[in-house]
Amino acid sequence: MKPFQFPPITVPDLLTAAAGEAPESPALYYQQISWTYARLAAEADAVSTGLLDMGIRKGDRVAVMLPNLPEFVASYFGILRMGGIVVAINPTYTVDEVLRSLNTSGAVCLIALETQRTNFQQILADSPVEQIVVLAEEGGSTSAQAGVGGKDQQIHSYPAVFNADNLSQTRLPPVSPEDPAIFQFSGGTTGTPKAAVGLHKNIVANVYQFRELLKPASLEGSPILAAIPLFHVYGMVLAMSLGVLMRSAIVLIRSGGDLPALLKGVRQHHPVFFPGVPNLYAGLLRHPLTREYTADLQTIKVCISGSTPLPAAIQNGFEKLIQGRILEGFGLSEAPTATHCNPVTGKWKVGSIGPPLPGVECRLVDLETQLIDVPAGMPGELLIRGPQVMAGYHGKPEETRETLKDGWLHTGDIATVDADGYYFIKGRKKDLIKVGGFQVWPQEIEDVLLKYPGVKEAAAAGIPHELLGEVPCAWITVEAGAVVDLSLLLEHCKQHLARYKLPEKLRIVDKMPRSTVGKVLRREIIAAEIKNLE
Repeated sequence: MKPFQFPPITVPDLLTAAAGEAPESPALYYQQISWTYARLAAEADAVSTGLLDMGIRKGDRVAVMLPNLPEFVASYFGILRMGGIVVAINPTYTVDEVLRSLNTSGAVCLIALETQRTNFQQILADSPVEQIVVLAEEGGSTSAQAGVGGKDQQIHSYPAVFNADNLSQTRLPPVSPEDPAIFQFSGGTTGTPKAAVGLHKNIVANVYQFRELLKPASLEGSPILAAIPLFHVYGMVLAMSLGVLMRSAIVLIRSGGDLPALLKGVRQHHPVFFPGVPNLYAGLLRHPLTREYTADLQTIKVCISGSTPLPAAIQNGFEKLIQGRILEGFGLSEAPTATHCNPVTGKWKVGSIGPPLPGVECRLVDLETQLIDVPAGMPGELLIRGPQVMAGYHGKPEETRETLKDGWLHTGDIATVDADGYYFIKGRKKDLIKVGGFQVWPQEIEDVLLKYPGVKEAAAAGIPHELLGEVPCAWITVEAGAVVDLSLLLEHCKQHLARYKLPEKLRIVDKMPRSTVGKVLRREIIAAEIKNLE
């Protein structure tokens, strides 16, 4: 295969080029706020110099725990411009989950909203974080920012330390395409959370691959709807970074679940490209306001659906609504967002993730030895080689060696390929639960359940869901003589787990099915649960 050509640049070089070539073009829309590319570049510069003035150095990890706001975009490019590594964290996480992410990544600085203030002292005490930069919002807008207040020198006000009108003369360190850019949390093939290291060149490659894929749609310079979260690598690459490369205006929707705000954003800014997930498209199809915005939605030409399989009914319904196209794709955090996608023009096959992106090579190998290529049409584990594949897992050399072998990324996903080169995902070897694009590790749920008095054993797994792909379910056994109230147990879970990680169903069982070596057989539990639902 001919190597895919893309320039040897860094991720912030994308913004530098956009600001140089189209300084007055709109870069970001958020509610009533509009930033040009010149403004975005200046705000990113303020983050870069501000971090250096705070003592943050090249190679340090900086966590960003913000929703889809202009400051997320400025922070992302600013961190990368000064040689830092972005660790994006879901802002809806509980403090336990935040601490796990910070400790896994080794982040020394955190950028977060004022609403998280009650957790700051615990974060400073129980994680490597030494400094926190606080973004205060007033009236749902970021245009006016309140000072942080207080006397703790470890906590800073965002507008005070990242001030575009007061840039220091701090010299930026050189940054290479070979340098780490992001730590993206992934379950990999083992199901345990770890940070996949994406280099600058990995992200740049993936962005250029998608620009090549979308060329037939002529989307350059047209607005992009960013309703998927930017803290997830899917939004980070396909909405934000691709938007900058294409000199597009990125229409930021703070939360994809706020469908009225999404519809208003579509009416106001007329996006033509809408990357999303199946439950987002389904939600729009069912929302009572959608009928009023039908004409506005028909400005959208192309959607890309990822994270979970796209049901044909949702695809057909949404394509009819917008009179445009939804392209189903496939990816994983290790690459850093996507490896396959259906083409803009040409064949569409029900249930297919499409051919590989430009420059991506694939193999399907037997599930036992992972060495023998399976015959055409037979299922095998999907192996991938391409310019977007990660460097490895941070601090996990053994798991890196298990996942990256002889230049091939072992995905843990089972797939088939047809004579036209279209791939079909059949399942996966790993136990990772994917809820509407978000990753849930069974152990996270199990650890919380086991902390509750009277719970003896716990097992969690995902069961199929029409819109979300999967939802978590959990099963427990109870200590002899103990009584466990499942409603109270669920309230306990709510204190320690984000909403999408909460068990959809929580059951007490007499015993757990186990293998001869004592491993809980989740698949047997899932099969029994599905049978109960039938």
